[in-house]
Amino acid sequence: MIMLITMVTDAVMLANVEGNLASQVFELKEPPSHYAKPIVLTLKFDPEKIGPGKQAAVHYFDETNKVWNELGGQVNGSLITVRIEQMGKFAVLAVQNQMQAME
Repeated sequence: MIMLITMVTDAVMLANVEGNLASQVFELKEPPSHYAKPIVLTLKFDPEKIGPGKQAAVHYFDETNKVWNELGGQVNGSLITVRIEQMGKFAVLAVQNQMQAME
């Protein structure tokens, strides 16, 4: 399976992350042939950009509403893995740690 992956520097998307960006923004484009779903996506991020009381989460950029939607993910060191079912723009953002939010 071949996918086209590019790095994105779109200012509109980057303005919406409010300093919480912990990785580059990547766009996955579907080739002409179909692929099996879901896709396992693993992104590298900078753990030092995840501040106190926060955790890393993969996000998908909603082109229509110009907002980032949290998908979550499983962290292993400086890598985070999530299953996705759509092509688009993805990044790792620092979000409020759910365990601390419940305390």
